[in-house]
Amino acid sequence: RQLRESERRLKTITDNAPAIITYLDRAHRFQFVNATFCDWYGLQPADVVGRSIADVRGAEVDARMRPLLQRAAAGEHVEADLMVQHVALGPRECHITCLADLADDGSVQGFHVMAYDITVHKALAQMMERRALHDELTGLPNRAGLAAALDAALSAPAPGHATAVLFLD
Repeated sequence: RQLRESERRLKTITDNAPAIITYLDRAHRFQFVNATFCDWYGLQPADVVGRSIADVRGAEVDARMRPLLQRAAAGEHVEADLMVQHVALGPRECHITCLADLADDGSVQGFHVMAYDITVHKALAQMMERRALHDELTGLPNRAGLAAALDAALSAPAPGHATAVLFLD
């Protein structure tokens, strides 16, 4: 009874988390997917559990996930940003974390994989960077933008080409 209650609490937490949470066995077959995963891809757990990444998400996603899972199997705490296709919203940039699930003997028995949608955060960061380097009204580079472009030009000059700066007051 305590085990069932603990599993119910864990399922409630994972199903209401604003992240995709999955568990893959060592053969990269889904053994658990939360409600967010099902919402993102328009699937039911029965459509996913027991099937491979390639079967559920396609060969391209499998090819992008495989190196991350291999690194996790080698003992690394793996984090990466990848584009993921949402069934209704289209392409979304996600921050993915992969952790190996180790047995008592140290062998890998599976992988915990979590993905958070960072699309809005990335867009805001790009907008803030643009605002920091460009004039709001004209869209032209400001002093900080000029300094950044000048540093780039002076730090890596093209072979056989001169660099010149013209400043008009």
